[in-house]
Amino acid sequence: MPTKPSRLHRAKRAFANALDKPRLLARIISSILRYAGKALPYGATILAFAILFRPETLQRIQVLDEDAIVYGSLGLALLAALRVIACLFDFLFYYIESHPIDFAATVASSAPLESTKRFVEAHHIDRLAIGSAIEVFCHPYLDKRLEDNGWDPSSIRIIDTKARLSGITVDATLPVLTPSASGSENNPKYTLAKYETPFTDASESLSLFVARTDWHTVQNARALLSADETLRHKKVDFTLQNNQTPSSLCLHFVCLTRDNKFLALRRNHATAYYPNALSISFEEQFSHEDMIMGEDRRAEVWFQRSLCEEVFPASGLYHADPRAAWDAVSQYVEFKRIWSCILEEDIGNFSLVGVCRLALESGELVETFRALELKYNCRRDDEGRLCIMDKAEVDALLRTGHSTCRKLYFPAADPETVSAVHPTSLYRASLVSACL
Repeated sequence: MPTKPSRLHRAKRAFANALDKPRLLARIISSILRYAGKALPYGATILAFAILFRPETLQRIQVLDEDAIVYGSLGLALLAALRVIACLFDFLFYYIESHPIDFAATVASSAPLESTKRFVEAHHIDRLAIGSAIEVFCHPYLDKRLEDNGWDPSSIRIIDTKARLSGITVDATLPVLTPSASGSENNPKYTLAKYETPFTDASESLSLFVARTDWHTVQNARALLSADETLRHKKVDFTLQNNQTPSSLCLHFVCLTRDNKFLALRRNHATAYYPNALSISFEEQFSHEDMIMGEDRRAEVWFQRSLCEEVFPASGLYHADPRAAWDAVSQYVEFKRIWSCILEEDIGNFSLVGVCRLALESGELVETFRALELKYNCRRDDEGRLCIMDKAEVDALLRTGHSTCRKLYFPAADPETVSAVHPTSLYRASLVSACL
């Protein structure tokens, strides 16, 4: 389960939010005090010059009722006191809101796969496991404030260790992929080797260390690991202290609309992994395009590219001009955050889990997507059909394993039945649904 923060840490975070993100009453009082504070020095300067050049001004001031001056001072003091009271109310609001979410109720029936259960038991893992997903680490604060949950991608450093991972050595061998056999280029890939968070406050920043590999090595390792549970459970380093098993670091992110509907993907029948299954998230592997950025920019650019290619129809534009692509779609993105890291046990792959919310309601998506398609003459990566699910449909899927979804582009059509789901998708859906 996500690590529950102590009351002291919750209080510190609530106090910081009360100061940095004041609510309406506190903002109004703060504005009045701020403008009054700015006006007083100007008023005093003007008064000083008036007395200097027109001494009779001093006599006029002296006739002011002393009570008026006292009441004026008391008024400012009262505003300051109200500001303190408003700050305390904000503190209580944020503290109560930061109460950790109880995930158990949401995921009670979403049991892990049998092989995942055996991995958890063999390694004595006391973490959340759903489907084939095992939580490796999670941000300490997951609550109702989705926009504050997790790490901002700009606070995550992705560091290249420059170590090179070769294939897995085993007694039995499987056919090795070649460029002609695989049908794809042997592009650089990156394996999550280890991670670090500050011991003082794990919520502030996150450092990820990656080792280098390539697509064919990853595919060969995946073929070996997925075919042999014993080998997989022996080779994969769940602690991520010194992972030497080739895999491809991936970002899986849940995409919410402004009215908190889930944007889902019905995978194509020709998809290499889990064809025709529903995924309540989108995915994109960390690539060389992201690695060429500075280490404190890589996670941010990676998330931007993922949104442009997987959610918005801006894939071609991104490859031609990344900045122009992000400028075109960023106005429609309310926030994007990284919540946790998981092991996809069935294939031995480590992935980050992210959440974003669009500044568009579900009914506005199609019109916006079509406008972008016409303006930039480009589309999404063709990995499946977009669907929409509400919280009730997602919760039903988590509880029973069956539910329905609706086609995004044909909302009036009959709902589609959902039964086959990407095995790690339920983990991501459960975390987000519990926070709504």
